[in-house]
Amino acid sequence: MTTAPPKTKALSPVHLAAAGTLMIAAVIAGFSLGGSPKAASGAAFAPSRDDMKAPHPLVVPLPALPGVGSNTGPSAPDQGAANTTTAEQLAVKIRSMAARLTALQGQRGLAPTSEAQSRRTAFEVLADLHQCLRDAPPSVAAAAISAYLDSKADVSTGLDFFAGADGALVEAPSLRTALLDALAGLDASKSAAYAHEVLAQPQSPGEWALAMRDLARQNADGSHTAELSQALEKMLDNQDWLRTAPRALLEALDVAVALGGPAEFQNLGSVLHLQDASGGPAGNGISNAAATALERMTYRNPAQTVRLLEADPSLLAWAPEERGGLMARANTADPGQRAAVESYLLRTDLPPEEVHAFASTFPNSTAVLGGTLVSNEVTVQDAVNAAEALALVEQWRRDPRFQARRAELQQISERLAGEARAAAAMPPGPPASVVVLASSATGS
Repeated sequence: MTTAPPKTKALSPVHLAAAGTLMIAAVIAGFSLGGSPKAASGAAFAPSRDDMKAPHPLVVPLPALPGVGSNTGPSAPDQGAANTTTAEQLAVKIRSMAARLTALQGQRGLAPTSEAQSRRTAFEVLADLHQCLRDAPPSVAAAAISAYLDSKADVSTGLDFFAGADGALVEAPSLRTALLDALAGLDASKSAAYAHEVLAQPQSPGEWALAMRDLARQNADGSHTAELSQALEKMLDNQDWLRTAPRALLEALDVAVALGGPAEFQNLGSVLHLQDASGGPAGNGISNAAATALERMTYRNPAQTVRLLEADPSLLAWAPEERGGLMARANTADPGQRAAVESYLLRTDLPPEEVHAFASTFPNSTAVLGGTLVSNEVTVQDAVNAAEALALVEQWRRDPRFQARRAELQQISERLAGEARAAAAMPPGPPASVVVLASSATGS
């Protein structure tokens, strides 16, 4: 397997932290990535936003509509037969809310408190929207939403793109994204139809991310896998979005984790090749986000990562510390993965920082939490047995083939010995467990 040169990508800084929260990073202006057949080498991008705002601390998340956040089954049946609201009447209410949001645009920046007040008002408008949609029968609400979406109208809310634990939006950057988010819980077939329409012609990164989410929720049979994979590739090749680096793009990396295939691994790996204008690593948040996504993919399927890295020694050569950390996640109880790790340790071309990254974390089965646009959390896997891992490392230390790795193996041995002593001192109890992320996006 031969790795294609990493694609040129330039994204403004937003960070997906291992604890699952979005962290803020400093903006790097004017950086580029060379070596791409798809973009001119040396092109520099200047992010158009100075920072990304965190959710307002006083805001309560919007109430979910029926079905929002689920993996989407049949459309919800109509409730409340006494409700006589028509789709036309509800469409009028939606247009009135659009007018309220439009009025906010002229108020921002007029006074020190106007930004915070505008955000509160935007949340109030979206809360009113959700209430109106909840009060109407689902078929009526879906029809009214479709009428607004078909008009191609839109208005900014002044908020950002934040997905909650169930994938439903806690903040929506525009009225269209709020309505697309709501439609997913009202009518699965209409939601899928709009998703296909959005992915056929990119308009906004928020709509693109929601389209991917909605198809992923309906991908239990794998029927949307190819389209989702292509959508992820297009998203990471969209130069306009790369220049502005919206948060929706960072959230949408969860789709790559959910799909979890070799193509997604390669796409995320290419993001790690970001460089600044001087040719050094770009210290921006997308690199951290992609690294976190790769960790999550490897946690869910270490055999695939080990197989890819073993088949192509040049893969992730531009990110040696990340590669060392990924190899440290190999499950050496599996003979194939153990053999791959042994071959990896025998390589003479590994830079010191990569070997150190491996030695500092092997064996690593720690869960890494990230975006929740598609993934859900379930507890399924036991933690690594330190005593068993120590026995393997001691076996390697006695093997003359690993003479050049004695220092690193000694480091691992001492760390695991301490962990084994601590585990032995623990009172009896249920086995330790860790968290993995599951979704229906892969069709498995």
